[in-house]
Formats: sequence, C-alpha cells, structure tokens
Amino acid sequence: MRQNSLLLAVLAALFVALLVQASPTRPPSRPPSPASPIRPPRPPSRPPSPASPIKPPSKPVRKATKPPKTKPAAPPARGSGPSTSSSNQETATSRTEFLTTKAKCNTHTTCETCAGALKEVKVRLPGEGSSRKGPTVNARCAWQQATSDPQGKCIGIEVDARPPSPPLHLITDKKQCDALEQVVRAHQKQILKEKQEAYVIQLWNAMESHVLGTEDSRNAKSGTHVAGAWLDKNKQDALTVERVTQLAISVQNPAKTLWLDDPRTVDNRKKYPGPYFTAMDVENMCKAALIALVELLHDEGRDGRQSPTGSEHSSSGSTHNADTITIPPQNRAFSVESPVTHHNVCITIAPQKTEADYSCYPSNTKVTTTPVGKECTNFRGK
Repeated sequence: MRQNSLLLAVLAALFVALLVQASPTRPPSRPPSPASPIRPPRPPSRPPSPASPIKPPSKPVRKATKPPKTKPAAPPARGSGPSTSSSNQETATSRTEFLTTKAKCNTHTTCETCAGALKEVKVRLPGEGSSRKGPTVNARCAWQQATSDPQGKCIGIEVDARPPSPPLHLITDKKQCDALEQVVRAHQKQILKEKQEAYVIQLWNAMESHVLGTEDSRNAKSGTHVAGAWLDKNKQDALTVERVTQLAISVQNPAKTLWLDDPRTVDNRKKYPGPYFTAMDVENMCKAALIALVELLHDEGRDGRQSPTGSEHSSSGSTHNADTITIPPQNRAFSVESPVTHHNVCITIAPQKTEADYSCYPSNTKVTTTPVGKECTNFRGK
C-alpha cells in the first residue's frame, strides 16, 4: 500500500512536470516582437533596378532650381545676348567719334572742305582693356550725308577699312559734292512741296464756304465770289461780263469781281451765257494762287535768313524744310491759267485774322501777261 502511494506520487510529479513543459505561457527562447505582425516592410536603401526609370525626372527638378541662381543677362550696353547688334553699333559709333577727333574732321563744316581734306593721319585705336593698345590705322575725313537728310557732317574713317554695311553715304571726293547737293535739294524740294500742298488744302477747306457763298452769312455782301450765289443774295444787282475771260463784275457800288458760274435761272442764263466756271474750277484756281503765295513767302523768309555764301549748299548747313509760314494780312495777287478760257488771269488772296475769313477772288476781269505762278503787280478787285 505504501509502495502504491509512492508510485502515485512519482507519477503525479511526472505529470505536473510534463504539464508545465507544454504550457503556452512559457517564454520562447527568442520571443518575437509584439509589433512585428503589423510593422510595414522597411524600404530598401537603394531602389532596385525596376525603379531606375524614376531617376531621370529628378535631374530636371534639380535644373529648375538653377536659373534663379544664375547671373542675370547683361544689359544691351554690355553686348550680351540679343543686344549684340546694338553693342556693335555703339562700338562703331565710338570708333568713328574717336577717329573724327584725332583726324580733326569736326573742324570742317562743308562737303567741299571735308572731302577735300586728303591728309591721312596715323591713329592708334584704343584696346579692349585699359592697359592694352589697339592697332594703328590710317584715318582721314569724309563727308557723311544721306540724300534724305538736309544736312551732313564731317567724320573720321579708316582709309583701308572695308565699306560699312549698311553704307554711311560717305563722300571722299569733293567733286561729288555738287552731285550730292542736287540730289539733296531735289529731295528736300519734294518734301517742301508736299507740306505746302497740305497747308494750301487746309486753307482752302477753311475758306471754301466763304468764297462759294454757301455759308450762312449775316452780311449778304460778305464773300460769295461766284455769280450764281451772288445774284441769289442780291437779286437787284446786274453783271458786266468780260467774254474773253468769262469773269464778271457787279454793277452796284462797290463793284464785286466774280467767276461766272451757272446763274441758276433761265433769265440769267439768257443774260449771261456760258461757258461757266464750276466749283472745282474755282477751287483749283484759288489753290494755284495759294501755292504761289506760300512759295513766295517761303522764298522771302529763306532769303532773309540765309546770306549768299557762294559754294555753301544745303549740305553745308542751309536747310530747305518747310518752316511754319505766317501769312501777313496783305492782299497779293498771282497769275493763274483759267481752265475755261485758258487765258492767264490774276487771282487775289486776301488773308484775314482767321483762316475761315480768308478770301479768294478775281483781281479784275482782264487777261494778264504775267507768267503763271508769278505775282501780279497791278491789280484791283474786291
């Protein structure tokens, strides 16, 4: 019995030992981390080869950050980028000014004296740096003037240099000065003519209604230098017509000189037969007289400003620009060819304080021997 009890105790002890051995609460030899089941996989320190296509985009990103760090483009005066042409031009201008000073070309004021200065001067050009010296060149004077410019200047040039592009319109032979003068004068004369014609159109537009009698004037005797409008305003008046010129003069006192246009009534057409002037004929004759007046005033003003100097031309300082002309309040008449009878007649221009009050009318009804465009000395009219 005692032996059985001892055996049971041994068995019980063995059972307990085995039970403890198999218990889940027993810590393992290397316990795993409790968070290991949910921790994300750690990315590799270097991406594998399949990730290499992503690498190139990283380079443009780095380049995009560089422009703010780069040095800004130099201004045009420094000759970088698109301003190279401007810089080259400034360099050429500086060289020209340098040569002009060294060769003393700025002492010549006419084409003849400048192009006639044949002496060559050795000039050392400045180098690129302050301590460097440039090459030595032969320099001389040349007259520079484009045909469209009213005035030129004397500049220094390199004798052996190739012709500049574009050309600077240089003259190095004084025999060419006369030819240049003629071309410049012709060009400036054309410019002057265009300006004068524009001014004449302005004057005519201002006085047209006054001359043709189409304005609502409080004075029936004001303006109205065509027969039809005059007889409408002055029905009791009569006309004396010069058949050779088809110009008329009113009977009433003071007499008024008129272009014989369409009298507008049957009775007046019987009294004063045509041919008749049209409104366009009157306009053209007044414009011709205005052109002659403007040209004469320009010449008189130019003669007062410029004393004769013999060989000095427009290339030597005198200009032919159309200066602003002030027309004095003085009646002047000029010879104009009639488009109706083709005789020369005198047309008076009567300036007033305002252009709208200017007037234009036949000086008289007679034929004149004064050449077209010249001033009539003996005239009358109102």
